[in-house]
Amino acid sequence: MKPVPNFKNAVKELASSLDVDLYRPGTYVRLQKEDCGYLIIENMGNSRISLTNYIQVGSDWIADPRIVVYTGVESNVDEDGDPDPDWYPMEICEFFGGWQLCADLSATGDLFVRDQDLMSEMANVIDDLITASLLRQDWQHVGTVAQDAVIARTREYANPHEFFVEEPDDVPF
Repeated sequence: MKPVPNFKNAVKELASSLDVDLYRPGTYVRLQKEDCGYLIIENMGNSRISLTNYIQVGSDWIADPRIVVYTGVESNVDEDGDPDPDWYPMEICEFFGGWQLCADLSATGDLFVRDQDLMSEMANVIDDLITASLLRQDWQHVGTVAQDAVIARTREYANPHEFFVEEPDDVPF
């Protein structure tokens, strides 16, 4: 497995400058920059963090790129003694490159690597090209920051009144 330390450090530094806890499930930050569109950082739960840059192409907004990393392997400790897990790429979606998945979650919530070579290739692209672009865009000095609550869609947090399941009156068996 190949981690993305440069990407991790850049995103953590950005989150720190905004006083955001990246490791809290449900964390959601939306940044807006006139020349760069929107940058959304979200803790998706299950040890996954996504970063998406929305850019405008004509009248449409597209995600380019959208990156999902796995943060569940706690192999390191930061200077405060807190766990500081490595980040591993799981998927990336780019306008010209399409969607690629190299890893998924197992039934127990662990990282299941589907394609080690693709993970290595994705890690190189994310850690070098995308991180450099992220740093160059200087998202730390933006005019608009929103931390809207994300509606959790897990069984533990789902509102039963949001869903309606029609039960049949007559069951033939």
